[in-house]
Amino acid sequence: MKLTLLFFFLSAALFGQQLSFEELIYYSKDVKKFEQRMFGLGNKIIAIKKSEGYSYSTEGGGFGSSTSESIPTKNPYYDEKWLFPSGETLTSTQIKAQRLDENFEIRKRLRKLGQPLNKDSINGYRYDSHLSEIFKTIGAKSSFGQNYNKENETALTFYTLRVVKREKIYPDKIPYKFWYSNFDIFYVDRDIYLIALREVQAACEYIKTSERYGGQYESEYRYGSYTVKTYEGSEYGGHIEFYVHSE
Repeated sequence: MKLTLLFFFLSAALFGQQLSFEELIYYSKDVKKFEQRMFGLGNKIIAIKKSEGYSYSTEGGGFGSSTSESIPTKNPYYDEKWLFPSGETLTSTQIKAQRLDENFEIRKRLRKLGQPLNKDSINGYRYDSHLSEIFKTIGAKSSFGQNYNKENETALTFYTLRVVKREKIYPDKIPYKFWYSNFDIFYVDRDIYLIALREVQAACEYIKTSERYGGQYESEYRYGSYTVKTYEGSEYGGHIEFYVHSE
């Protein structure tokens, strides 16, 4: 294994490819190690971003996501309360169950008048009685460029890694762990892209090729739990994209 890795590291250095296939796999799930490697290679930062949000599933098999400004909850305390023209005070759940405002026209008018009645105490939350699981997600996205020129926004190779972790917060609690990652490498030089592509073809199981927008084609491969996609750029080189999701 060590001899194989050494071969790939040497071939990458000889042909201008900074990272071998095995290295790309190694760094694809860990932003910290990826950033350290990028700095070690002398690559320049393009952008580093952090994000927080929520994902959830429902009793009916649905799922969705929301931002940190709209926390999903099953606590009825956060159900919106409305003073209807009839004089009744009703929650959004009651309104839905009785089909009193299916097009939201009444609540749109009431919202302009400052409702719901409890808007201040429920601010930042979104109640849904059908939630079955709620997760908090933390994402980290880092982009680097080889020989990056900020003024012209050019580079020999662009690296963009996004890793998302999540913790379960309802109904039980499970600490943060890896959820999924997406690692895109754009090789501007076609020859270097083709070298990287041959490594993918040698290491991975071919799955299919399908048409992308603009008449381009994308090939999909499998490497263990990884999905690897390759496609040529619209004008230069090509992309290799790694995607892996937790079991």
